[in-house]
Amino acid sequence: RSQADYPAGMAYTYQNSPEVYKVVRTANGQVERQYISSYDELAALYRVDRLLAISASTNIPDVPIAATPPAVVGTLVSTVSALRDAVGKAVPGDTITRSDGTYNFSGTRITTQRGGRQGAPITVRAQNENGAIIETNGAEEAFHIQHPYYIFENLHVKVNGSGAYHAYKLDTDGHDVVIRGGKMEVYRGAEGGVKGSGAGAAPYPDKLLIENTEIFFREPTNYSVAEGIDGIGVKGWIIRSNVIHGVKKDSGVAWGILMKGNSQDTIVENNLFYDNDVSISIGGT
Repeated sequence: RSQADYPAGMAYTYQNSPEVYKVVRTANGQVERQYISSYDELAALYRVDRLLAISASTNIPDVPIAATPPAVVGTLVSTVSALRDAVGKAVPGDTITRSDGTYNFSGTRITTQRGGRQGAPITVRAQNENGAIIETNGAEEAFHIQHPYYIFENLHVKVNGSGAYHAYKLDTDGHDVVIRGGKMEVYRGAEGGVKGSGAGAAPYPDKLLIENTEIFFREPTNYSVAEGIDGIGVKGWIIRSNVIHGVKKDSGVAWGILMKGNSQDTIVENNLFYDNDVSISIGGT
């Protein structure tokens, strides 16, 4: 086939070959082949819908791949104290980027102090997906979100240690929040990944979006209740394109997604569930 049949950004492999390449189109319109050396690099193409098998005689020259460091956006932090300080001082439009490494909390969660605003959220992100790991280490949650318009992106949160319950907890005015990418890894003794609960009167943590995230239990928990995602009296949550698995209890039932307490207008779409006690439960108290 013609080189023009392979647009820039497409991944492909030769017949009977374990090697995978990507197509790069240069500024002068030429098509070049770059070898993909790892699954992470392949995943960086975001969505590979199909791999095309082409003839080894196709004339696409080899080109070395230049290593490009990830861009730093906003304030770069590398310690728990710097992360806590940055979230405490954040104002609408700020981005807090965490460098790679393990962040061990000391029994105290990070609670938002003020919100973003529509069109100018406050973003907390990892410089590299899953490269910055938070261990709650007994903190009730990693993040307690009480204000609106936050984005949490590509963070890997380990819910571990005595007294740890969730990766993220939303209540009061924590509406219009996005949790995108990364992982929530729940250890024995904890409750789950995300919890959002409305009180008897407004405001409520409505309009949460959780997408492209892996939520899983390392082993069955011995906590009294267990959910990957737990919404109580909330409205307009969207849960899509996630992988939720291993959500189990020693005894009784654990839920991958549990929406209850008069929760309304929930959308659950394009998720993958496996090895859970119950994957989805909507309704009930």
